[in-house]
Amino acid sequence: MASSSSSSSSSAELDLNEEPKPLFSDAPIRYITLVAGSGDDIQEFTLNEEAAKTSGLINDMLSLTGFGEEEEGASSSSSRKRLEFPDIPGPAMKIICDHMIYKFRYANVITTRIPKFTGLDEIPSTLGLHVVVATNALRC
Repeated sequence: MASSSSSSSSSAELDLNEEPKPLFSDAPIRYITLVAGSGDDIQEFTLNEEAAKTSGLINDMLSLTGFGEEEEGASSSSSRKRLEFPDIPGPAMKIICDHMIYKFRYANVITTRIPKFTGLDEIPSTLGLHVVVATNALRC
């Protein structure tokens, strides 16, 4: 994430596209693909597995031996699990994924400069209930 040298900024910007750092320097980063929606309205979201585990349900699912399909063409060193959530609309899953990344990145930060999560600022009213229900189901 590019950081500005100006300290007079009133709010820090959150770059959710920044590559998450592994918890330990020699630990490989594993990714997971979350598939939302069904039919013609399917969206896929790939994120750090540790970030996805901030969801209690996803953490429980990944803890089960053999749960989650390995994506085709993934080598054993870069295997990626794939979890499908057909009842969660893609736009709602996008907001939830952004929040899981935010929560993972700042969960153990000891500072007073944690940026505000802005993913909830402009949710259309038609999507709000889907986000609340999905967040509750995923235990985020």
